[in-house]
This record gives sequence, C-alpha cells and structure tokens, in this order.
Amino acid sequence: MSLGLIFLSLVILAGVVAKIEGTFLPSDTDGLSYLGHGGVWMDLTALTGAITIIGRYADRWSPAQMIGTLLVGMAISVGAHALWAATHPPEYTYKSMGWIVRYPNLITIAGSIHLLYMSLAISLVILFYGFSSGVATNHLLAVSALVWATLLVGIFQPAYYFAGRVDAVAGWSGAVCTIFIWSAHFWKLHTLSPF
Repeated sequence: MSLGLIFLSLVILAGVVAKIEGTFLPSDTDGLSYLGHGGVWMDLTALTGAITIIGRYADRWSPAQMIGTLLVGMAISVGAHALWAATHPPEYTYKSMGWIVRYPNLITIAGSIHLLYMSLAISLVILFYGFSSGVATNHLLAVSALVWATLLVGIFQPAYYFAGRVDAVAGWSGAVCTIFIWSAHFWKLHTLSPF
C-alpha cells in the first residue's frame, strides 16, 4: 500500500469522524467545518500527491530515521495544535475551528486524527528533504510546490484572509513554514540528479 493511500485514508477517516461529531458540513456547525476548512481540500489533493511522490523514496530510510522523524513530526504537530488553542480565546476557537478544536480548547476526535496525519506528513517531509538520496529534480520541485501550497491554504485559510481574519499566529507560522520548505528545497537541490 502506498504512503499516499495511507495518508488519504487518514484524511477521509477524519471526515467520517467529523460527520459523526456533527462538524462535517458548514451547515452542521457554527465553527469551521471539515469541508469548510481549506486545508482539508489541500490534504485530500496536493498533500496526498506530495506524499505519494515522497513514498517512492521510502526504501532509502532506516527504521531509526523513520521513528526519529515521526517523533519530531508528532512534537511539531502537537505544538502547532496547542499553540492554536492557547493563543485564541475560547469563543474564537469555538467559532473558527469547530471540527478540530471545541470550546473550551479541547481537541475533537476528528482533530486528534488530524493531529496524527499531520504528524505523519511532517515526518515524511523531513525524511524526504533530509534522508532521501537520489531524488529526481522534478520530484523535488513537485513536492516543494505541493507542500507549500498546502501550507498556504491550510494556515492562511483564503476565506479568512479576504474577511480580514488572519491573525499573527497564522502569519508567523506560515512565514516560518515557507522559509523552511524553500530553504530545504534549495539545499536539497544541490544533491540531486537531473530529471
């Protein structure tokens, strides 16, 4: 089974659980629903595509690298979710992240699945940039562009941007992620084979 299919299955599972929890459709909740979250659409498409490409290099990773990066991915994902919950008042969190976080800043079951699959995604991105040898240049460009697009839509939420609701936490975390992805891209570019 491909890593992309495993990842896609987790994203879909989060949607099924969001449906059970009553946060699947915009009409189901006064908070941000599963289908109303721009990042979910990117997870279903762009990030799944990136992880499918990344999976082609899985045979180059050692068990220690996989376990280590998964622990790092979990720490980053837990930290990001905790930062979101801690830096927003309960009523804001309830109104803006219905399918992931609910008042009073409690992560939902669907949100826990999101935390898990984002841990996996972060781990795989680290493995790709840090531990994959012989990556083709076109794969590097595709993964970098797909992951960056996912970050921009997932963090900045275009609907929020146009409504003037992007806050400093989203801005700074988006900037840090952008710097990381493109720095890793150009660093890795020096070690790659042509198409």
